[in-house]
Amino acid sequence: MSQGNSKSFVLDLGREDFVLTAAGKDYKLRYDFAAFRIYENQTGVNPFTPGFSVNKNNLDVFLWSGLRAREPGLALELVQGWITPANAPELLDYVGEAYFAAFPPQEGDGSDEAHPPSA
Repeated sequence: MSQGNSKSFVLDLGREDFVLTAAGKDYKLRYDFAAFRIYENQTGVNPFTPGFSVNKNNLDVFLWSGLRAREPGLALELVQGWITPANAPELLDYVGEAYFAAFPPQEGDGSDEAHPPSA
């Protein structure tokens, strides 16, 4: 009896959620396939598209999608109310950090940097 070739795939779910505290409550923020799908369903834009970036025009929906994957009942309007001109730059940085965490370094490329889709 011969054995066929077998392949294995290790699914590493060890990444930690980012935490966003708003209105005295902690929310888990993570960008994974579920969050990206929520974002795409809401906007029609695929966040895997090379050159995709989070900016002031999509921060609200992108933040909401990363939170909603863990908080299904969270309303977009509530999240929009958390964003102000004063906190938007810092929030953009934090959301960007969480986005990049979704793309861990590729093994064997000699880099410690995340690799989101690029143009």
